[in-house]
Amino acid sequence: WSFALSTRNRLFAGDQLKNSAFFNSLEADAGLIDLNFFYGRDPNLALHTSIDRFYGQWESDKWIIRLGRQRINWGVNTVWNPNDIFNQYNYFDFDYEERRGSDALRIQYFPNFNSSWEFVFAPEKDLKDLSSALLYKFNRWQYDWQFLAGIYQQDLVIGGALAGGLGNIGLKAEYNFYAPFDEDLPAFLFSTSLDYIFKNGLYLQGSYLFNQEVSERANFGEFSNLTGENVMSPRNLFLFKHTVFISSSYTINPLLTVSLGTMFSPDFANLIIYPSLTYSLTKNLDLLVALP
Repeated sequence: WSFALSTRNRLFAGDQLKNSAFFNSLEADAGLIDLNFFYGRDPNLALHTSIDRFYGQWESDKWIIRLGRQRINWGVNTVWNPNDIFNQYNYFDFDYEERRGSDALRIQYFPNFNSSWEFVFAPEKDLKDLSSALLYKFNRWQYDWQFLAGIYQQDLVIGGALAGGLGNIGLKAEYNFYAPFDEDLPAFLFSTSLDYIFKNGLYLQGSYLFNQEVSERANFGEFSNLTGENVMSPRNLFLFKHTVFISSSYTINPLLTVSLGTMFSPDFANLIIYPSLTYSLTKNLDLLVALP
């Protein structure tokens, strides 16, 4: 048996505190139980605590059963993860490396060393919003494979992914298909990526996303909706139907790493440039500067 409790604590200062929408976005807890707390609402300074991990776990040689708020990461790609139906994340939320969790029951079974089964049930306050799915993972032909099937809110969802290599080049791909129970249209998402590390430490990555369910009126102005902690639906991962992502990072020395990411959509000819710099101040303290 084991138990876990962790909190995310942030101190805010600045003009954003004068915006009531900013407070409301922080107070909105996406889980079944509200575990967000504000210590006063001063217009100049505010301390906020969010309990993002809170669970109990039992495990044996082949079983792990976990109940409570936890991170359920089923995706294999870096930027867009169609398989992450429980814990989608916002790539531009640069100050939350641990990512948010879900209130769920998670059961994992490991029949042998290269395969596993996983079942997740995530209830919601509104019954129609609950999600539940089964995932099977295995290794064959030097690739990691996975397949999933379940229910995401008002949709039947099936999907899969693979991760391996083409020589020294890393290859990842994943997809999900949503078949709605009501009159909504079905949705299909596919993402793939290639990455490579040079001998001098330079890391390059290229990714592509096909997102069927996207508004025909989508435009670059809607990018503002992805700032902060906003997360898009697993049915609709980004603003555009076709998006290409290219990034590079280089460790100048053991303390300093620089990176540059760019996103391009041929649908609207939009270019997003995302540079960042990470510096290790001490063993347990990093400084991150990003300009999304």
